[in-house]
Amino acid sequence: MVTETPRKRRVKKQVTRQLKSVSPAEAARIADELKAEAEKVVEAQPTERVPGSTVQGVKVTYNMSDLKEIYGLCSFTPMETLPLNCQGVRLQAIAGVELVDVPICFKTIYENHMREQIAAGKMSHLEGMGFESTVELGAGALPPM
Repeated sequence: MVTETPRKRRVKKQVTRQLKSVSPAEAARIADELKAEAEKVVEAQPTERVPGSTVQGVKVTYNMSDLKEIYGLCSFTPMETLPLNCQGVRLQAIAGVELVDVPICFKTIYENHMREQIAAGKMSHLEGMGFESTVELGAGALPPM
C-alpha cells in the first residue's frame, strides 16, 4: 500500500483544480494532441527487420537474403578453397566449384584476397589471369628504424 505524503496530496489537489477549470473543448484538444504524440512515437520505431540496426538493445544481424538484396547477385569459380565472410555471413568457397547466384560482396572479397596473395608473391602462377597486383614490386625494402 502506498502512503500519501503531504506533497503528493498538494499536487493531487492542484491537478484536480486545474482539471475542473478545463473546458470540454480544451480537454478534447489536449486529448487529440496526446494521441498524435503517441502515434509519432510508434512511427519512429522500425516496423520491419532492418539489418545492422538495434532493436531493444540487440543488434539485428544480416543473413544471406539481406546480402543478395543489398549487393546483387553474381557467379564465379574460385581457384582456392577458403571461407569468405561478409557482415557476419559465411560462405565456403571450394576450388573449382562454381558459386552461382551469390552476393557480389563475396566475389569482391575473394578477388581482394587473391590480389593480396599475388602481391605477397605467394601465388605468382596466377599472374596474368586477371588478378594483377597493384603493388609496385620495385619499391624496395623499408629503411631500418
